[in-house]
Amino acid sequence: MTLRPGWLACLICSGSLVAWPALIGADEPATPMQAPAEQPQAAQPPERLELEEAPKKLNRAPRTEEEKDRLHAAALFAEGRILNQRGKYPEALAKFERAWRYDQDSKPILDEIVPLAMRLNRLGEAGRYAVIAIEKGAKVEPRVLQRLAMELSQNQEWDEALVVYRKLHELQKAGLEKDEEADISLILIHLELGRINFVLGNYRESAEAFALVKDALENPDKYSLNDALRKMVLDDPERTYLLLGDSFVRGGRLDDAEAMFRKADEIKPQPEVLDFRLARVALARGETDKAQQQLDVYLKAKSSLAGSEPYELLSQIIAKTHPEAAEAEAELVRRLEQLYEDDPANAGLAYFTAQKLLDAERLDDAEEILREQLTLNPSLGVYRALIEIYTRQAKPQEVLDVLGQTVAEAGSLDSFEDEVGAIAENEELLTQVLAAANTKNAQDAGGLAEGEAFAVGMVALAGEKWDAADEFLNLAAKGGEPGAATVLTEWGLSLFFAGEHEKAIEIFRRAIDEQVNPENDAAFYFYLANALAFADRPDEALTAALQAQQLRPENPRFESRVAWINYRALRYGDAERGYLELLEKVEEDFSSDEMRELVREARLILSNICVKQDRFDDGVEWLEQVLDEFPRDPGALNDLGYLWSEKGLRPERSLKMVQQAVQAEPDNAAYQDSLGWALFRMGRTDEALTAIEKAVELQGDAVDGVILDHLGDIHLKRNEKEKALDAWRRAAAAFEEDDETDELEKTQKKIQQHE
Repeated sequence: MTLRPGWLACLICSGSLVAWPALIGADEPATPMQAPAEQPQAAQPPERLELEEAPKKLNRAPRTEEEKDRLHAAALFAEGRILNQRGKYPEALAKFERAWRYDQDSKPILDEIVPLAMRLNRLGEAGRYAVIAIEKGAKVEPRVLQRLAMELSQNQEWDEALVVYRKLHELQKAGLEKDEEADISLILIHLELGRINFVLGNYRESAEAFALVKDALENPDKYSLNDALRKMVLDDPERTYLLLGDSFVRGGRLDDAEAMFRKADEIKPQPEVLDFRLARVALARGETDKAQQQLDVYLKAKSSLAGSEPYELLSQIIAKTHPEAAEAEAELVRRLEQLYEDDPANAGLAYFTAQKLLDAERLDDAEEILREQLTLNPSLGVYRALIEIYTRQAKPQEVLDVLGQTVAEAGSLDSFEDEVGAIAENEELLTQVLAAANTKNAQDAGGLAEGEAFAVGMVALAGEKWDAADEFLNLAAKGGEPGAATVLTEWGLSLFFAGEHEKAIEIFRRAIDEQVNPENDAAFYFYLANALAFADRPDEALTAALQAQQLRPENPRFESRVAWINYRALRYGDAERGYLELLEKVEEDFSSDEMRELVREARLILSNICVKQDRFDDGVEWLEQVLDEFPRDPGALNDLGYLWSEKGLRPERSLKMVQQAVQAEPDNAAYQDSLGWALFRMGRTDEALTAIEKAVELQGDAVDGVILDHLGDIHLKRNEKEKALDAWRRAAAAFEEDDETDELEKTQKKIQQHE
């Protein structure tokens, strides 16, 4: 038989698997198998054939990289089909996923992956490949897509959910063109398309999707929509109608918007709120005067039901009637102050007015409003605005007061990172705040108020005033809000992330020794293990990590920390054993995204361990496994592409992989370096130089030695010897600082050779 390109895939798909292993890699066509004779006879010597001329040797060009990959994919696909038929579904899925990655234009392979992943209840995996299948035009059953779409939407994976719902809509549309009747599924698909597009800010597409939902609600017979199905669509009627109305306003379907707002008002009559919503519609129609009239009805009612949105609308109306921006802002502030004077208890109005006064640099007036709101309607937004005002005014005592009130109210400063950072960056103000706190603490009567010691201590930490932080956080840990456990946790973690690992160790040990929260000791041991590891105290880190694991044996994250500490300490044998034991327990656990992320991390580190030990094939295999499950994972794409480039393997594919990584994270210096190196290995030195220089730029003053070493190699290839030597010398300095002796020796040899 004559075999054409794609012959193996054809054999597999047709079920003709006889002798296919022998065909792979054969240089000449195989001889068809003969049926055995009914009566076997004694073997006879073959007759001598007389040939007119000797047979000619077939000259075949070597297979290209792409051809080899497709052949490999075909073999994997065949294995997957056999395993699937034998009921070995996880093994079959692994073969199909690997096969697709070696032949990403193969729709038949994708056809197998998504339903099998769904059968195994691997919804995250199925979702990733479903998006790819849709993009590639592969076939996915509608029932599979429906389940996936629901899961993705519930998990708020909006981009992926949108791709799947769009495909479902396309299939529904095709069915309608074949004279199929519209049903509830079509309406629900449009409802989800509308919601997801609204969340993503695709308002026109959202409005188009919701238009059919509106039509179905108004014409239920047209869609066979009985009362039960109609209730399913509406769910929460008022909320649904308001969502449709909002989408229609933003998407330019203004008559539909008005109709939906009126429907919502029928369910829950709020005349003044309806006037506000109709004012939005009027303004969108260009009817500015009408919009102002209808908004005035809401404003005169002194309603707070619509929050701050009516005042944003007022801002838009004034901007239409006052072309000059400064004039418009002045008029808006005048109107807002007038409204606030008549309705000071309106929280939405007060906060909006205060923000506009802040923008106008009228800090005292903004402060007056916000201070009043602390009594009437305290909120984190009010505290945040007051801290901003007092920071800008450089009022240390007021900063101290509000910070303390914030901690007393919220229990922490977690939501105030920007405000704390602004104080810490202002050296003069920070010094004054610390002085004010010291003065107040020294007073015989009262002392620091609830939450103030903790607040000042955290600000001191942010400003790297370690002694002051110790003083106030020690005071905070003695009692009051937010409690010793929270104080020590926040204190230790802040020190850790600031690079003060030895100080962090002291705090975490204290939390354990003082038993501030015995139920949370496992977490404290976990934090302690991290701090010890970064302080280059691996034996103590290992002890702490084992203690955390013992306290919470059911938590695989704690177990993984033991292996990670060994890895960081370059104890690769112990680290590998630890990660392998971990994977044996959790590799088949698909119960949560967190668990799959843990498996992914373990495989990535195992790959690096193998590479460090010159076990190239094993290192590649671990990365392949990551990409089987996460086919677009930037880290694994980068690492595998770089490894192959280093070995001169699959250059075209390696380049595509690192390009994908760079596209996903263009500001990742390591990815830019991999791209540059892949281009360099292919002889594209000008492009390589651009990528490597980008990597150097991204890392600033702390450039990695490997990147600089690559930069030197590229300069040398371009006959730029002095630039090469300069890059290598910088690389050598970086390697020396990081104690990377092997890399240092290699780079020094280059310098000696070319000086």
